[in-house]
Amino acid sequence: MTDKVYFRGISINHSNITRLYIAIRPDLEGLLDSSKLGNKIQICYLETATMTETILLLIQKSLSDNFAMVMPDTYFMGENPHLFFRENPGKVCIASWKIRDSQRGKLGQIEIAQNQLIRVVDKDPGCELEDAWGALAFNREFVQCLDAQMPHVGYGLPNLIKKEMPHLVKEIAGEYFDCGTPSEYFSLVSSLYLN
Repeated sequence: MTDKVYFRGISINHSNITRLYIAIRPDLEGLLDSSKLGNKIQICYLETATMTETILLLIQKSLSDNFAMVMPDTYFMGENPHLFFRENPGKVCIASWKIRDSQRGKLGQIEIAQNQLIRVVDKDPGCELEDAWGALAFNREFVQCLDAQMPHVGYGLPNLIKKEMPHLVKEIAGEYFDCGTPSEYFSLVSSLYLN
């Protein structure tokens, strides 16, 4: 018997990953059976107002200095962004994808030059930037860019630029789907069916 668990393409037994925290609202307690998830996975029942508040509370539970954030409603088709994170341990790493027109105004769009963030525009339908960020690995230093009131951690990316904090951005080959919206979910299903 092994406690190896794969969660969205990440091997929990991988030497870079010591624990996977899954945040869930207390009223959804029966959704996951922690006894079947393995000893490296910890379910945390949290009542928070923002995703950033959730992330900050999870960081307080951990002894680690490095983190990767995975959203349960995203799907990556093509290259796995976690390989990029794994190749750059301890660094702030931002995975980006070419944005589809149907995603404009729904994602955080970014401008990149020489693997560095130049500008971040969050959920603006008029934004013409070609890339959107969709996954993030970060260290404890990045926490100083965050505030619990921020709706999500992407709102901390402009602070990363202001503080001139070292980071890397990589455009990931493939497509990014935010399946938290019906249109994106059906777009993913259609793409999977056609492939």
